[in-house]
Amino acid sequence: MSETNAAQVSATPSGGVENAEPVVVNGGDSPVSWDALESLHEQVPAKKEAAPKKQKKEEVSEEPEPVKAEGKKVSDKKDAAPIEKAAAPAKILKLKSGEQTLDIAADAMVPVKIDGKTTHVPLQEAINRYSQQSHLDKVYNTYKAEKQSFESEREAISKALNKSYDLLVNQKDLRGFMEHFGEALGLDAQRLYDDAVTKIKAQAEELSALTPEERKLRELEEENKYYRSRMDAKKQEVEQAKSMQQLESQVTKVLESNGMTKEDLVNSWDELVELGYEKESITPEFIAKYHGNRKKISFIEETLKGISPELASDQSVIEELATNAITLDASQEEILEAIKELYGDDSVQKLNKKINRSMRANAQGGAKAVKNPGSDPLFFDDIT
Repeated sequence: MSETNAAQVSATPSGGVENAEPVVVNGGDSPVSWDALESLHEQVPAKKEAAPKKQKKEEVSEEPEPVKAEGKKVSDKKDAAPIEKAAAPAKILKLKSGEQTLDIAADAMVPVKIDGKTTHVPLQEAINRYSQQSHLDKVYNTYKAEKQSFESEREAISKALNKSYDLLVNQKDLRGFMEHFGEALGLDAQRLYDDAVTKIKAQAEELSALTPEERKLRELEEENKYYRSRMDAKKQEVEQAKSMQQLESQVTKVLESNGMTKEDLVNSWDELVELGYEKESITPEFIAKYHGNRKKISFIEETLKGISPELASDQSVIEELATNAITLDASQEEILEAIKELYGDDSVQKLNKKINRSMRANAQGGAKAVKNPGSDPLFFDDIT
């Protein structure tokens, strides 16, 4: 290069730059050669590339996450272990000490002496026990008052009977007996006495007209009649006890064979009485049959509710299924099979599909209305 103010550039044998200074070319000077420019480029150190800044937010993946057939996203991460919820804080009770109000946790421990030993129980438990004990004390006091009233009435009746016996048997005072007996029953004592005397006089006159043999026969007939009535009463008691025992055995057998409880028996009995059935016509077998029919109806309602709430609220559907099930004495398995066949998932889906197709057709002006591919939405039903 000729007459330049640039520094001389000397290359090392290895081709590197030993010492270089910036080249300055003044206007009008001779042009710089390509070798000089290349040497100048080699001696300028390359700038370090700036490190990429950390993104504050993670980049959102452009590819959507795969979706299952049910429409739920599939996560690559393993299901996290369930997090145990922290125990709820104890309830705060407001206690009063004079005019001051104190807030104390319900699980605070309070000392209680039991059988001479002090133990600690939660405050809430102590309050509950006190409430329960107060209720039991009230029930016991009511029972005690009723018992005292019953004892007083029994004692009064016993005194009245003893006095009546003394007047009639020991003192032979018929009028005094009638007066005492009438007052105890709230009757007119004088009228009661007059009626008794009248009947006694009539019987005495009748007996006076009989011979001694006839009077003896009359007495024997009355005595036989009395003993016969007592024997009939005793026999009736034995028969009633035997009948009750047979009924209890029959009820037990019915309960065991039909899987019923005593509560089911009582509830079914009450329902039948409310429906107007006569009590004498209600037998244990009839109660069991009624209970079984009620179970079938409940099973039908619950099964329909699991398929479709609309079906469960349709009384005509329930009545039709219940009538067929009761008439054929169908089991729960047979009822379930029939319901699935009539109103199963496939049937309900077909019905809903038909309804939806009809609704879309009506909204578009006809069942076979022609759609505009550019504006009207297409469904799978429109393609099939």
